[in-house]
Amino acid sequence: MSARIIRFPLDVDAIAARAEAAPAGRWEAFPDTLWIPWSTDTDDETDGHWSCSGRWLAVREGGWHTGSEDPPPELWAFLAAARDDVLSLAAEVRRLRAAGTPAARKEAA
Repeated sequence: MSARIIRFPLDVDAIAARAEAAPAGRWEAFPDTLWIPWSTDTDDETDGHWSCSGRWLAVREGGWHTGSEDPPPELWAFLAAARDDVLSLAAEVRRLRAAGTPAARKEAA
């Protein structure tokens, strides 16, 4: 089990900025890969298929740690949802922090 590092107070703006900098759009999880809707102007022309207009993160054949199993589908599902989940959580933390201020409580009354 690895140690978790939790920093307090949370720098929600920095966390959200990292998530916002990641490619936007719907990330797709597959059993052994993750497709991210991201490309650059230097990419070769695509044939119009959605899979050609993004990037793939994948476990290469024989590229995982020797003797270990490939990452489970749940890992890919987590990674596919991470950007949107982080942005949603950051928005909720900001909302709760704003509601906890004296000015916000006065406005709610």
